[in-house]
Amino acid sequence: MTDARRVRHAVLTMLGGLVWTVVLGVDDVAPGYVGVAVLAPALVGFGVLEVHDRYGDRYGTTGRGGVILTALGLGALLVAVVVYAVLRTGLALYLLVGLPLVVGAVALGVGSALLAVALRRLGVLSLPAALLLGLGVPFVPVAGAALAAAVGPTGYVPLFPGGVATGFSGVPYGLGWAALGYRLLETADAPRTGRDDAMGGDVTGASNREATGRPRSPHRPVVALVGVALTLLGAARFLPLGPLSGTPWVNQSLALDVFHLATGVAGLAVAGTRDGRLAGRYARLVGASYLLLGVGWLPLLALRSADPIRRLVLGALRLNLPDALLHLPVGLVLVALGFLVDVEGDA
Repeated sequence: MTDARRVRHAVLTMLGGLVWTVVLGVDDVAPGYVGVAVLAPALVGFGVLEVHDRYGDRYGTTGRGGVILTALGLGALLVAVVVYAVLRTGLALYLLVGLPLVVGAVALGVGSALLAVALRRLGVLSLPAALLLGLGVPFVPVAGAALAAAVGPTGYVPLFPGGVATGFSGVPYGLGWAALGYRLLETADAPRTGRDDAMGGDVTGASNREATGRPRSPHRPVVALVGVALTLLGAARFLPLGPLSGTPWVNQSLALDVFHLATGVAGLAVAGTRDGRLAGRYARLVGASYLLLGVGWLPLLALRSADPIRRLVLGALRLNLPDALLHLPVGLVLVALGFLVDVEGDA
């Protein structure tokens, strides 16, 4: 017998995926309706809940990490869209919106990739659907850069305004969620345990192979990804890396650049050891440090200008508000991974 709640969640997920395909172009095409963008993360959230309910005891640490980070990303994007739709001011755009937007994008990108891998292993998603879901978020900045180069100074491409073209960059990720929603609807009457035959996959068997073989932990690949990003940022001070050397987080202070480089190289080294538990410890320690760099220095602004702690932190590191756009997302992703996701084994 079909579970009505499962059907409802699956339909809402498909609808959220379809909304997502156009949500990036809403502000350019129809600014008055930008509030509709709030529907995308809200509706997709039902898909996250349904995935956790159905596969939470079978998708392993990779799926658990994906669900946690995806939920964090959707929540942050929801906040950003609501604030932007309500206030629409410069301050809201660059501060109140920018921070949750970056945090949400980073968490959503990493979480969706982990979730796609876990669901592909279980046979829930086909390979094309898993690629759409897992790579859809990183596709957005790539497509945006390509469109910016194609549009040029006029702001238009043949036949389509720039805003419409930009909106299409959300199509892959939205289709990934629509495909997952359809899959959830297709298996709404399947028992919680047993075979999942709609796509020829043996869910229990895949889970057992992961449990009895070598369960893969999401800690190492995420730590490797963070390590690459931080190493490049740190090295950009000492190497001519083109546009990367001109970002707001490079050449800010020698101490900060060395810290980025050191934590990045350490992340690459930890990921290379194939030790999931060591990667978990790295996530907790470095994540807490980056959270502190992201927001911990803000209370120092209230201290007297001559206070030695203020001079040390704000003078030596030269921390400012844009730093939170880098440090806070890294900190939140690593802390969530290190403290909320267990390490079951090594990949």
